[in-house]
Amino acid sequence: GATPFSAPETPESISRTYKTPDTPLPEVHLLSNGRYHVMITNRGSGVSRWHGLDLTRWREDAIQDSYGLFFFLQEVRTGRIWSPTAQPLSPGFDRYEAVFAQGSAEFQSIIHQFRNHLQVAVSPEDDMELRQLTLTNRSRRARTIEITSYAEPVMLAGRAEISHPAFHKLFVTATPVPDKSALLFTRRSAATEERHPWMFHSLAIDGGLIIRGPSCETRRETFIGRNRSVRNPAALDQSGPLSDYAGLALDPVAAIRYRVRIGSGESIRVNAFFGIAATREEAEAHVDRCGDAHMAKRVFSLARTRSQVLQHQLNISEADAQRYCHWAGSLFFMNPYRRSRSSIIAANRKTQAALWSYGISGDRPIVLLSITDITNMDIARKLMQAHSYWRNKGLEIDLVIWSEAYAGYRQDLFDALIGLVQAGTEGRLLGQPGGIFVHNIGQVPEDDQILFQSVARLVFRDQHGTLEQQIDRHLRREINIPGLVRERLPERSKYLPAL
Repeated sequence: GATPFSAPETPESISRTYKTPDTPLPEVHLLSNGRYHVMITNRGSGVSRWHGLDLTRWREDAIQDSYGLFFFLQEVRTGRIWSPTAQPLSPGFDRYEAVFAQGSAEFQSIIHQFRNHLQVAVSPEDDMELRQLTLTNRSRRARTIEITSYAEPVMLAGRAEISHPAFHKLFVTATPVPDKSALLFTRRSAATEERHPWMFHSLAIDGGLIIRGPSCETRRETFIGRNRSVRNPAALDQSGPLSDYAGLALDPVAAIRYRVRIGSGESIRVNAFFGIAATREEAEAHVDRCGDAHMAKRVFSLARTRSQVLQHQLNISEADAQRYCHWAGSLFFMNPYRRSRSSIIAANRKTQAALWSYGISGDRPIVLLSITDITNMDIARKLMQAHSYWRNKGLEIDLVIWSEAYAGYRQDLFDALIGLVQAGTEGRLLGQPGGIFVHNIGQVPEDDQILFQSVARLVFRDQHGTLEQQIDRHLRREINIPGLVRERLPERSKYLPAL
């Protein structure tokens, strides 16, 4: 039968599998309990959010893509270093696979005769996530491994943190929990009446022989080092315990390290919990619960159940849920193939402020749908369903729908669209921030139409087929510019000294 570690085999059990991390843009999966949200990519990067706060640092950067909660693994005897996911170290895996099922994300990889199996889920009961790494030694001898977790705590609204990252880092304090392999983080208050939540991270090893640990590091300048990055941190230059520094860090990180000996053919389980609570006492109580041997099984089995309950509430199939997660990749990472044509974007002369008169801030991703025929209402219904699903998964977007019927029928179509929104679960979000905006095209000036088309991350038209067909259809390049062929070297200027 199915164990808590595998999704039950039902006809509805649908997952997305990626055999490579090197997709043109990161593929995205969304995990949530309704309050605590995780976005994770097929490369293993991502972000955790809670009530509008980014818990970990994140940037929309599809190239570097080096933000998230990571594991570093180092074999002590050989000094080999790798991560179980493609990020942040981009190791040369013998095999790699990312599987996105409802309620969990899984990564399986083989490298240096180790099998890495990472499972990620969000607890439906508590505001925390579990990252469970199962590490199997496939060689014929016992091997000693140092396992280090790593994250950059922020606990601030994403836009606020991006606006002045160096300043906001100064106010995060780190506190180790005595006698437990855990760290607590909170923000110092500028005003005495301010109450900031407490973030916690704990790391526990099940199996193997623990030789040393746990040790921790809370200073980024010590862990990463000067002029280095998360791809080559100084903490991996030599094996050994971390500094165990506690107190004020100018640039805080959450890192915990163990040294473990794994026998030939044996496996260990590493349970890394990250979460947040309103008070320090609650955070410490969560840390105590995370030490329970049965906690991990409980999180995985309940996460699967909760995702099925959400699908039932929203009346969507598992295939729809996977589809909406797939589309969300374009809302986190700008996808040129799913935006308007470059000629339309180049024609725009307006700024973000021009969106404000429509009740749209421009801070959230915008999805645009143009409808010309009342018989195509099913496309609008599907997008409203996707909007509701994304909102439940912590992804707020502004859905803009234009009624573009012929003049005599435009009001009928507009009224039908308004009725469709009000009849659904999103009725109270009509015209609200992060909601649904319906407009008659005749009331949107042409330069504003160009603005919306140029900023929307997903653009749909009802005449262009189903939503799935439009998502999968790559736009042809409008102008095919031939590659530059260099015929001769540029002449050296007589005013510049020779190199």
